[in-house]
Amino acid sequence: VRVSLIFLKICTSGATNALFFSSNSPLEGSDPKCWTPKDYFRRLVTNTIVGFLAAFLGDCVVFTLFLLQVRKPIEKRQWSERAISRQIATWRCKGFCFWFIWLFYSGTCVFYVMIFLANVRLVDAHDWYQSTGMSLLQDLFVLPLTTAVAMGSLATLALRSRGVRAKVESRWFEDDNVQEEPQEEPELEPGAVIVDTGAVPVSPGSPSPNSVKADGRPTKAPDFDDVLPGMPMESS
Repeated sequence: VRVSLIFLKICTSGATNALFFSSNSPLEGSDPKCWTPKDYFRRLVTNTIVGFLAAFLGDCVVFTLFLLQVRKPIEKRQWSERAISRQIATWRCKGFCFWFIWLFYSGTCVFYVMIFLANVRLVDAHDWYQSTGMSLLQDLFVLPLTTAVAMGSLATLALRSRGVRAKVESRWFEDDNVQEEPQEEPELEPGAVIVDTGAVPVSPGSPSPNSVKADGRPTKAPDFDDVLPGMPMESS
């Protein structure tokens, strides 16, 4: 669908440019004095304006056909078989109308452009080429660049407002001053001993503060130098 709409936009721009230059071009039997020559700058300005207007007209046609074929999701609590079949039939009817209008309209535009190029002067054909190129330049470069600059400028102006900035910061940024909720201490088993390792000095050769039994006696670490391979270690 998107490819067909892009092709239709190019065809609409070309047909609009051909319609303008065919009405502006003098006939073969007319007086040569009526063929007023134009300098290159005036021709370039005219072709640019015509190309931009043709591109705008093509955008309108493409947008209308896009609204015709779009399928929006419909939410209902209950769907009956009759309602489902009716909705599917509506979508199919819109799709058929879209492709019929697209085929007829694009074919007419291409046929008119071919007739125009076959019956006009070489100068008018070159003007048509320039206008169509300007239409493509607007669609590929001018319109995206203008949209990006406009949206960026509007976003910058909106962020300059204190109210908008406060709403954005309150929604997307966390407040650093919010205190964390205190975590509950885990319940200790009966007979367990809490040892503060930071307050108890540990000297070389003394047992570690963490290795303390429930009755307060330190546990003796196993001497691995006296353990032979295969001998079971005595549990403390």
